[in-house]
Amino acid sequence: EAALDSIVQQNFQSWRLLISDNHSSDHTPEIVRRYASLDSRIRFVRQDRNLGALANFKFVLDAAEGDYFMWAAGDDILSPGYLELGTAALDADPAVGLAFGNLINIDTFGHVIRTYPGFAEFSSPKQWRSVFSFLMSPEIMGKANLIYGIMRLRIVRRAWEASPLNENWGSDMTFVLAVIARARFALRDSMILRKRIVRTSDERDCPSPIIVENPKNHCFELADGRRYIADHQKATRRTPYWFLTTVTMWLRFVAVIVRKGAVRAGMHFRHLMKILTESVR
Repeated sequence: EAALDSIVQQNFQSWRLLISDNHSSDHTPEIVRRYASLDSRIRFVRQDRNLGALANFKFVLDAAEGDYFMWAAGDDILSPGYLELGTAALDADPAVGLAFGNLINIDTFGHVIRTYPGFAEFSSPKQWRSVFSFLMSPEIMGKANLIYGIMRLRIVRRAWEASPLNENWGSDMTFVLAVIARARFALRDSMILRKRIVRTSDERDCPSPIIVENPKNHCFELADGRRYIADHQKATRRTPYWFLTTVTMWLRFVAVIVRKGAVRAGMHFRHLMKILTESVR
């Protein structure tokens, strides 16, 4: 209910909401039908079976109409000006395809358990710098959550064609990359997404914060490396940023290997060039 309230109570009121209930077994249908009966902008669809999260994302996208689009998760809370600021950013600049602000994690009971430094580095006037900064940002620093920003619908569909959400680890991040490789990113600090993390250990009167030390040590696993890099290349294919993506991600891969002590820090240059050559083929 908190998620729905945060949408219904937005300052910006020109919106339509499609809720796709993925055959839930809780009180979701009852709650949503109550809201839909009070607000004609809310449309409720209950799936006959559990489609899986990815297919449910695609169902909502396929049904979308209008110029702007966003996905919203059932447990998350938007700040009151979220839609207003995001749509204004897209209205102000036709080159912008994605608007987002700041991210906060809350627990089961709504306590703040993690704040993030923000995503200002993704909003450079030079798009290649934005793409590069996104590529270099450690995965644990929240960049996947830009998928809940406000986007131009036509850009979302182009990005989905290039890099659809799938079962591969990190596909949400490669989808966001596909978006910002095709349109600019606009940061609006007052757009706040409170992303809920539900943990069985959560206590009502004793919140347990999430502390991340040395974020650069928290990135993709070596086992995922080659496939993860290939997904990044796929996301930027037919854009000016494919080569930048290829080189940056392979350098990050080598850095991960060195950091994990799998090879000596003075890895020979020709070994790196061999890896890059294999990637370009």
